[in-house]
Amino acid sequence: MEEARIDRKAIARALKDYAASAAVRPVLIGFDGYVDKLVKPRICQEADVYYTSVREFAMRLLDLGGTSSDIAVKSMFEKIGGNGPLLAEALAEKDAVCSCIGAMGIPELSAPYRPLSNKVRLYSVAECADSYALEFPDGKIMLGDTESFNSIDWQTLQSRIGQEKLLMLFQEAQLLCFANWSGLPKATDLLQGILRDVCPALSCERTRSVLFDLADPTGKSDAQFVELFAALEALAPFYERIVGLNPKECLQVYNHYTHSEEREFSAEMLEELLQTFPADEIVIHDAGCAYVGRKGEPARKVTGRFLTNPRISVGAGDNFNSGYCLGKLCALPGEACAALGNEAAVGFMERERPMTRMELLEAFEEQETIA
Repeated sequence: MEEARIDRKAIARALKDYAASAAVRPVLIGFDGYVDKLVKPRICQEADVYYTSVREFAMRLLDLGGTSSDIAVKSMFEKIGGNGPLLAEALAEKDAVCSCIGAMGIPELSAPYRPLSNKVRLYSVAECADSYALEFPDGKIMLGDTESFNSIDWQTLQSRIGQEKLLMLFQEAQLLCFANWSGLPKATDLLQGILRDVCPALSCERTRSVLFDLADPTGKSDAQFVELFAALEALAPFYERIVGLNPKECLQVYNHYTHSEEREFSAEMLEELLQTFPADEIVIHDAGCAYVGRKGEPARKVTGRFLTNPRISVGAGDNFNSGYCLGKLCALPGEACAALGNEAAVGFMERERPMTRMELLEAFEEQETIA
C-alpha cells in the first residue's frame, strides 16, 4: 500500500479558512453517553507501581484463579464518556458547531456533562451509562453498565426531543456522526427511523456526510451486521457514507461482510472492502498511522507521530475522529483528513485534553509538504 503525500500547507490554509464558515457547517452526533471513571491497577498496594501492559495484568488475573483477591487501583478522574459526547467535546474545541443526542442524564444533565452544555447543544434522552476504564500503557479495558441504552430508540428520540425539532437537527447538519453502533442495542431501530422519517425530508441541494464509528462490535450478531450493511446501502442517495474503524473492528467487519474467518488484520482487507462494501470512504486508525480510501480507488497509508508512553489512551479514537471530521468540514480529501486525525489523537494523548483548531493549525504550519 502506497504512502500518501500530505500537503501540510494546504491543510493549514483550510484550517484558517474554516473559522469563517463553521456556523453553516453544523454537526449532529449521537447516541450514547457514559460517566467514565478512569483507574490504573496497581501491582503493589503500598507503592505507585503499575502494570505495564494488558497482558501483564491478564497474567496476574490468571494466577488469581480459584482465590478471592484484592487489586488496588489509583483513581485518576471522573469525566464524561461515550463515543458521541467525547467526539462532540473534541469537535467543539475545534470550533465546530455541534449538537449531541445521547444518554447524559434525565430529567437534568448529569453533573459531569454540565460544562459541556456551554459548548455543545445537548439533547439527553436517557440516564448515563457507567464505565470503569482500566488504563495501561498499551491499551485499555472498559467495564461498562449500559442498561440505560436499552431505552434509546427512535420513538424515545421523538418523544423527548420532539418530532419537529429532531427533524430540524438532521436537516441542518452537514455532518452526521453515528457513534458507538456496537454499544446501542436498538441501533437498527434508530437507523430505520432515520431512513423512514428523516431521509425523505432532506433537501437535495446540500451535500451531507455520515460517519459511522462502530466501536467494538464483538457482541454483535451476523444478523445485526447484515442489518447495518443494508442500512448503509439505503443511505447512499442521501449521504456520503464514511465508516471509521480500528484494526480490530476492520477485521470483524471484513469477516462478517466476506464470510471469512481471518484472525489478523491486514491493510489489504481495506483494499478488498473498498471494491464492494456499502461505503463511500473507509478510514482505519491505528497507533501512529491511518489507512484511508474511497470506493473503487486504491487505499493510502497516512503516517503520523507515535507516542511510546501516552498520558491517556481512553478517548484517543474519538479525538482521531474529531480531526478527521474537521477535515471533512473543511472539504479536504481523505488523506488530509486522516493526517488531521492522527495529529488530533496524538495531541490528545500528550495533553490529556482535545486539541483546539489553533493548536492543530500550529502543528501543521511547522512543516512543509511531507511524504
